[in-house]
Amino acid sequence: MKIIAFLVLSSLVLGCSHFSRNTEPSTQATVPEKPAVVVHEQAHVTQTPFANGGQVVVSELGAVPVEINSKVLHWVDYFQSRGRPHMERYLSRSTRHMKLMKKILREEGVPEDLVYIALIESGFNYKAHSRASAVGYWQFIRGTGKRYGLRINGYVDERRDVEMSTRASANYFKSLYNLFGNWYLAMASYNAGENRIKRAVMKYQTRDFWKLARDKRLPKETSHYVPKYLAAAMIAKNPSRYGFAYVNYEEEIEYDTIYLLHAVSLKKLARKMGIKTSDIRDLNPALRSNFIPAYRGGNTSLKIPKGMSDIALASLSKARAKAPRYISGGTHKYRVRRGDSLSTIARKFRTSVRKLKSLNGLRRSTIRVGQRLKVPEKYASAKYGKIKGGKAIKKVSVNRKSSSSGSYEIHRVRRGESLWTIARKYNMHLSEIMKLNKLSRRSVIKVGMRLKVKLKKDKSKVHVVRRGETLLHIAKRYKVSLSKLTRANAIRPSSKLMAGRSLVIP
Repeated sequence: MKIIAFLVLSSLVLGCSHFSRNTEPSTQATVPEKPAVVVHEQAHVTQTPFANGGQVVVSELGAVPVEINSKVLHWVDYFQSRGRPHMERYLSRSTRHMKLMKKILREEGVPEDLVYIALIESGFNYKAHSRASAVGYWQFIRGTGKRYGLRINGYVDERRDVEMSTRASANYFKSLYNLFGNWYLAMASYNAGENRIKRAVMKYQTRDFWKLARDKRLPKETSHYVPKYLAAAMIAKNPSRYGFAYVNYEEEIEYDTIYLLHAVSLKKLARKMGIKTSDIRDLNPALRSNFIPAYRGGNTSLKIPKGMSDIALASLSKARAKAPRYISGGTHKYRVRRGDSLSTIARKFRTSVRKLKSLNGLRRSTIRVGQRLKVPEKYASAKYGKIKGGKAIKKVSVNRKSSSSGSYEIHRVRRGESLWTIARKYNMHLSEIMKLNKLSRRSVIKVGMRLKVKLKKDKSKVHVVRRGETLLHIAKRYKVSLSKLTRANAIRPSSKLMAGRSLVIP
């Protein structure tokens, strides 16, 4: 009996000690020393209910794996401390279109958790514009946006349209996943470009994102991109758990959609509907002017305030419009970097120093590092495509014509030119060239645009200033006096010359 009692007591003690070890909280899983993996519940990350039926579906490409390691925890800490104001602002804006974005991602067959890419790319802000000229919610550059079906021209920029850009982003991610078979590498490619990631995978013979990042085989920004995404997704899914319990969320934006068969004036349509122009414009940030084009095929959509589709359709015929000859370009903010000057920024964005000063209310040419300047959008051509309901700028097939006001020729705008430099080149006043081409002071000229200019009746030459040249050097080269040269170009002898400027040689 004593032996049996001893065995029973021993088993109870062993059982208690085993239970105690299993219930002791582990600190290693919380702050791992190396990239240890912790995967969230599969039901949480792979199953998504559709809004229209409650049916639980799984993305055909699987779910984005949720891995937590020291790099991810570093970004969680950042968003809870220094980055907290940014995260609060992003979360506040997220509810405007989050439900719609997730629905589109599900329809396209990709995980709805990709919506948090828009959080770290733009903070759900359609106005976001990067140094690389990436635009909109999903930060598409021009080439990639066009490759995935987005219209980007002088009338519209669909990178700023929530529906079109989200669908394009879903298709881009689908392509990247099919290329790599790995969501982390797909995200890295979205950030750095697929060719760069493909070269790294082939050179180092691994598809492990964490290994590539740990061994510094990826750009620094890209190695932080996936951990930043995972941290942002964790916080956005459960904000109160991470200290964001009192975010002031914005209301979801609701609207109706109609389709246009002809071009429409935004102002006329709003007036006929009895609402403000801004009520429609705010719902359609892709529009770059008050002219709404209707492209061939009848697939041009327009968002209007909820419940006003009937009155909008009834007003369309009374709001018909023709395409304007010129579109005034939009602007975005550019952060001044070390080594920048107004002249280098003007050349980069194909404008003039005078235009930059006017846009930013500058009296002097002094700028400082970190300063934000308004700069015009880069649009390389004035030809915007075939529009129904009006014609875009026509190509001029002849070089010289005659009119009642005298003979003129056609000048094709080159990179770096402005109306002022073109007028000086042809010995014209600025008002003359504007009147001849029916331009206003707000008009923006584009590279490739054809302008009417006066025929050169004298034998004057034009010199394009090169780097390091001075007025005295140019005057000696062409054997003219300095006074004649300055008078012909309406400048002072002490004026500084910028490389690329055209001077008339009398």
